[in-house]
Amino acid sequence: MDLVAKIVKRGFKSIKKIKIVWNRWILRPYYYFRHKNVPIYQNPTSNELMNIEKNLKLLGVKVKQALLSNTELEEFKNNFRFPDDYHGGKDGGVWDEKIFEHFIAYKFCKLDKFSQDDVYVDIACSGSPWVKILREKGYQAYAIEFELQK
Repeated sequence: MDLVAKIVKRGFKSIKKIKIVWNRWILRPYYYFRHKNVPIYQNPTSNELMNIEKNLKLLGVKVKQALLSNTELEEFKNNFRFPDDYHGGKDGGVWDEKIFEHFIAYKFCKLDKFSQDDVYVDIACSGSPWVKILREKGYQAYAIEFELQK
């Protein structure tokens, strides 16, 4: 069966080659072009982390260490599915970091203990699918994004 017949019979999503080409030749270059002048993220050094913690404490923010389980993170990833193209996709460079941020929010807001009356608000969501995923799970969740006027 030729490519056109496959597309007519099964649709575009069934053609793996198109997805690979789309990701490799269109999405990835677009992602890199869009971020070409942005400084490359580097993990903070131990000294930088200590300075961040010190400055937060000076502002009155309580800081405590947390031990998180890889098993819990994997369970979270299985229960809360994010779109394949989220933040440039799994090969985009920040996929794991963004999922980890949502995992942290889930853990520290104790979303697993939320009742029907509790409300979760994602402020500065920047088009994140997190609230949509939560709503699909039955949470009362809302997203707020601010747009600065020039």
